[in-house]
Amino acid sequence: MVRLSRRLRGFVQVACSAALLGSFFAIPAVQAHNNPSFREDLIATVPVTCGADGCQDSAAFALTWEPKTVQLIWRVEGDPGAKAHFAVAQDGKTLAETVADGDATGRFEGKGIQIVGAAGFDANFTVKVYAKVLDRSAAAEGGKVVDTALLDRGKKVFESANCIGCHKWHGSGGGGYGGAALSLRQSALDDDQLRTVILCGRPNTGMPYHSRTAYKGDDTSCYDMTATQLGEMMPPKAPKSVSDRQLDALVYYLRHDVIGKGEPTLEECKAFWGDKSRMCSIYE
Repeated sequence: MVRLSRRLRGFVQVACSAALLGSFFAIPAVQAHNNPSFREDLIATVPVTCGADGCQDSAAFALTWEPKTVQLIWRVEGDPGAKAHFAVAQDGKTLAETVADGDATGRFEGKGIQIVGAAGFDANFTVKVYAKVLDRSAAAEGGKVVDTALLDRGKKVFESANCIGCHKWHGSGGGGYGGAALSLRQSALDDDQLRTVILCGRPNTGMPYHSRTAYKGDDTSCYDMTATQLGEMMPPKAPKSVSDRQLDALVYYLRHDVIGKGEPTLEECKAFWGDKSRMCSIYE
């Protein structure tokens, strides 16, 4: 019979107290905090001329937006009727139909964009186009300055290390190739505990270890035990290990964008995958 170290005994006792090692990432559950903050940046002002014979197509304009943009918001200045609407086209190709004041669309960009087919307007009007941007400012984050470069690196590690394979893009877990992964969004682990689980895996579960050196020979850096001592409780080795730099970025990303969040939202999905991804259709 394997004699467990004090450190591992504590690990197993905590895990067993929540459904037989099944909820280590979710002990104790934390109350969800606010979803990500967004801001609206004005990126275009487009005048449209209307007369007795209707409205003319606008002059061509260009749209550019920053990478954290999740969608575009179209706001009409003036007094449009309840049924007033227009379409958006680019080089003769329709991008969006029946757009009304305050509507959101996908993220169109480039030159040659026009407001076309306006209907229901009695006078000239102006359309202001806003980019809805994921806000990482100190004010939006409760006064905390967010390292956006580190955050982006962490997201890339979350993808490249295939954390999304089991925990899914949103971190809520569920079935995956490694089994029923636990919810990172509900985790109350501190940063050191996160590092331990990522590097060392979780004994007797499908959570793999990502350390290059763990469990080699007489190494006891993980849970004060060797691979031989763990025996059948030995966690699997991840196909791809992570460096210390990658680990720091991953933990930072989990702390800011995953842990403590509520249910996944359409805006979060678009921020992760991009506006045109089919992955987000289930949130619409």
